[in-house]
Amino acid sequence: MYRNLLIPALIFTIYVNTVNCIVCTPGICASVQCKEVQGCKGQNQEVQPGGFCSCCNVCYTILGENEACNDIVLQGVPPATTRCANGLVCYEGKCTSFKNLQGK
Repeated sequence: MYRNLLIPALIFTIYVNTVNCIVCTPGICASVQCKEVQGCKGQNQEVQPGGFCSCCNVCYTILGENEACNDIVLQGVPPATTRCANGLVCYEGKCTSFKNLQGK
C-alpha cells in the first residue's frame, strides 16, 4: 500500500522544493517580457507593479476598509489582483486600518 504513495509523494516534494527555489535576483526583470495592461479603467482600479518579482505592471482592484481580501500568499499560483488601499492591511480576511491594529 505504501509503495503506491511513494511516487506521488516524491513528485509533490520535488514540486514544492522547486517552487521554493524561485528567487528574485537583481536583473531578473531584464529577461521578462511583459504584456501591456489594457482595460484597467474601472472604478478603484490602478496599474501597479506586480506579478512575479514585480517585473510587470498589473491591473489591481484597490479595496477599501472592511472589504474582503486574501492575506494568504500561495507559491506557484498567480498572485492576487486585489490590494488593500494605502494605509490598510489585509488582516483576518478584511482590509483593516493600521490604527485599528494597534494594541491588538
